[in-house]
Amino acid sequence: MSSYNVQATKIESEVLQYHNQQGWTAMESIKGVAVWYRESPHFAGHLYKFECDIDMPHDIVYNAMKLPATTEERLDWDKNIKHYQCLEKLSDELMIGQIITHSAAEGFISPREFVFLYFCKEYVNSSPGEDFDQVSWIYSGSVDHPSRPPTVAYVRARNYPGGYAVSRYRENRNKCKLTLYLNVDMGGNIPQHVLDSAVPSQQVAHIESVRSRAAQMIKTS
Repeated sequence: MSSYNVQATKIESEVLQYHNQQGWTAMESIKGVAVWYRESPHFAGHLYKFECDIDMPHDIVYNAMKLPATTEERLDWDKNIKHYQCLEKLSDELMIGQIITHSAAEGFISPREFVFLYFCKEYVNSSPGEDFDQVSWIYSGSVDHPSRPPTVAYVRARNYPGGYAVSRYRENRNKCKLTLYLNVDMGGNIPQHVLDSAVPSQQVAHIESVRSRAAQMIKTS
């Protein structure tokens, strides 16, 4: 088992703990997306949780969120990032990628670079009485990769264990629930109140892009 597989397993374990925890503090909802936070266990900042229903099939939404093989495919629909690149595909479920963001908060937050691991895994729930019969995850977390050492060109932000869950409603196959956990240290001396405004807004913009991408996939299917 490679070191990346080991890291993926650790990320999965930690994110599932978040998923089952209570005690989140609610923030103001944004465009129908509920937002919560709690203190991150990894740095002096917040771990965010986002959740909303999407009136589209689970498989469409999950496939819309998966990482594409090429830069062009991602930038074609995701205008919330400046650059994306698949650095290494280790298996159908595990890959290493790079993202560079745009500046945020009216330029107060400069573009950030992320080098991250993405790990896809699906769980089937056969227990009767549960709302969801399948939950598909895309776990993520920062890693080092020899092809992308830190440079002075961008601040290297760190993504601690986080991820995206797409849950399929048992009684309505044309609807799913999207849950996101974002656990990111942006680096630099950015006040928490600035992050509490910028980070949720950016993430909700990403969710809106996913909705649009999934709707386009339905049109062309």
